[in-house]
Amino acid sequence: MRQDSKTTSHGFFNRAGATVLTGFLVTLVILATTWSIDRTMREDHLKSSIERAQKTTDIVRNDLTAGLARRLSMVYGLVAFWRAHSGNLDEEFQNYAKSIHEAYNSGVRSLQLAPGGVVTYVYPLKGNESAIGFKILGPVDNHLAAIMPAARF
Repeated sequence: MRQDSKTTSHGFFNRAGATVLTGFLVTLVILATTWSIDRTMREDHLKSSIERAQKTTDIVRNDLTAGLARRLSMVYGLVAFWRAHSGNLDEEFQNYAKSIHEAYNSGVRSLQLAPGGVVTYVYPLKGNESAIGFKILGPVDNHLAAIMPAARF
């Protein structure tokens, strides 16, 4: 009878051990699967974050490029205007600068022509009177004096 009882108790431990081992293996598989899914989701999130950042950067780059191109076209237009006209341009400059300023107004406070490095023509004149006669190529102190009255935030 003793052999039966040993076999039975030994069989019980085999079954219990197998159950514990199976539970442990199932737990390991679940943990490994969870870790793998988490890693994949983190990688996907990182990729999508990078893609969103690149799209946003592209939008900002395009906006900056377009804004710079608009402002450069104003400069080229003023240069062409200056080359096409000679003499006293007060009224002609005011009309031309007004049309450019209205068309490209965003972020531009004034348009100025400085033949020989001296600001001679300014649009709009109101609020920018102190710029007339300003020597662009003059000492730094003059620059600060001319900038401060025109600074509007």
